Amino acid sequence: SFRFTDEDLFVDEASQRALYRWQLDWPSHEPGHVGKAETRRGVDALTFRDGLIVEKLTYSKTTLEIDGARVELTP
Repeated sequence: SFRFTDEDLFVDEASQRALYRWQLDWPSHEPGHVGKAETRRGVDALTFRDGLIVEKLTYSKTTLEIDGARVELTP
């Protein structure tokens, strides 16, 4: 039961690249917070060729929000 929400999208058609900023909401699996509402944010950098994705890089914040409070990820 997870959900991605679009936050921003930038497309450069000439260079065939896109940046997609997203938010992920789901039940947490972090120790001490299992089942609580967790929010993570990230960005995908996509490169296309002939209409197909040829490269996808994903970057995610190393902090997250659980019940509206910032929580650092456990190693």
